[in-house]
Amino acid sequence: MLTERLRRYVGHYLAPHPSRGIRELYASKVILDFAVALVMLYEPIYLYRQGFSVISILGFYLGVYFLCFFLLPLGGKIGRMVGYERAMALSGPFLILYYLSFVAISGDWRFVVPAAVMLAIQKSIYWPSYHADFAASSQGPETGREISNLTALTSLVTAFAPALGGMLVMLGGWVTLFAVVIVLVIASNIPMLITPEISAGRGLPYLSAVRRVFRSENRRRFLAYLGYGEEMIALGLWPVFIALKVPDLLSLGMIVSSAMIVRVLVVLYTGGLVDEGARQPVLRNGVVFTAGSWLIRPLAVGGLGVFLFDAFYGVSKNMVAIPMASINYELSRSDRAEIDHAVFFEMALGVGKALACLLAMAIFWVFPDGWWLAFLLAGAFTALYALMRDG
Repeated sequence: MLTERLRRYVGHYLAPHPSRGIRELYASKVILDFAVALVMLYEPIYLYRQGFSVISILGFYLGVYFLCFFLLPLGGKIGRMVGYERAMALSGPFLILYYLSFVAISGDWRFVVPAAVMLAIQKSIYWPSYHADFAASSQGPETGREISNLTALTSLVTAFAPALGGMLVMLGGWVTLFAVVIVLVIASNIPMLITPEISAGRGLPYLSAVRRVFRSENRRRFLAYLGYGEEMIALGLWPVFIALKVPDLLSLGMIVSSAMIVRVLVVLYTGGLVDEGARQPVLRNGVVFTAGSWLIRPLAVGGLGVFLFDAFYGVSKNMVAIPMASINYELSRSDRAEIDHAVFFEMALGVGKALACLLAMAIFWVFPDGWWLAFLLAGAFTALYALMRDG
């Protein structure tokens, strides 16, 4: 009886008619997310253990998103010319070069420069085409479920990735971890190359893409997208903070993996609510919970504290991310300008993350132990998500 109820619950929140393009995107994204999840938690920790200060780590990511702002229109142009799926596959070699440069930092810190450049190029090519492909392939009435299904699937598959990544570092060192990640990045390109793709064949004017970011009619969405600056604190500073609380990488990976498992069923439920017309209430509640998770984050002590706060953040952040993505894809489909919207979104997001890096660097410059202020900053950025509106 319990199994049947669980099956009905899960079935109600699954997208019933995903297109072939969505299925291919799922396959590629799951493999790539697993690869990235193996190492993402440990990237800032790796830099920290190589002698980089918190300010230097933030400076690295600032460089990445500064470059992204100027490269994204070119990445969108590539996606429109060669096709979205081919463009995503084309970004793979740059991600591999990023990881090769990143691991070389242990021998020479100057490799941080090519690492930042390679990561910026990869992001600029991959993400506009990913968002445009999802918007073009998704089924309007099922968009919330399709987003939540992909999020739940990747959360389920990648739940054990941080623990496995910690194990690979403990057993074989950093080189082993990055080698496994590179192999998986190569494998993630295969689904994108299975079926032929027709390119749009049109360019994307560079200056018009830049001007779109600053147009008055886009101001509200621009400010809402600045909220993604809180992700910079989540990805760049939170791992270092929790590594100070739980120094053993294998234990840390197991704690984060356990927190990720909690998210899956809640994510499915969120996607169903979004498709049933509750996007704004879900988004508002998600903003409140996510901001609250940042305000109490300094109280995390030991493994249990890290688990509780990471799990709570993961659930509440998805309550923001799913309706935000659903609104974005609906806007993209409304005028069939998927790549234009995707480039605008990624450029605004990059501004938010660069701004978060600058402000956090200022905090740690004045207050070397300014973790609480940095988390307060993340909470303030989170509040900007509430500016997002349907239509």
